[in-house]
Amino acid sequence: MGAVTSFEAFWAICPRRVAKQAALRAWSKLSESDRALAMAGITRQRAGLIARGVEYIPHPATWLNGKRWADEVEVTVTNSRYLTAADTRSRLEFSRPVSPDRARAGLAEIIQNLKARGV
Repeated sequence: MGAVTSFEAFWAICPRRVAKQAALRAWSKLSESDRALAMAGITRQRAGLIARGVEYIPHPATWLNGKRWADEVEVTVTNSRYLTAADTRSRLEFSRPVSPDRARAGLAEIIQNLKARGV
């Protein structure tokens, strides 16, 4: 899988889509195993990042250059009385660690779905 194709899969699930070219340069510098870890990390951290608010979500290039996929997932729930059971399950799902093999399989599935949609 090429760097550009796997980057498009990363970009599709990235919670803040700004400075795409800078993010692509950062992605291109990563090894294949780091790309798989980054995909697993962004998938795991996405809900928590979105919950913080857009001004606190790092730019994708910053996130990649800082190897932020290795960061601990912060679980902060505000106004929890308004969360449904599905919201709670979704947040918990993103806090589970993902193996590199599972991340690669997930990345392949995302790319396949993007190709099927013509992206």
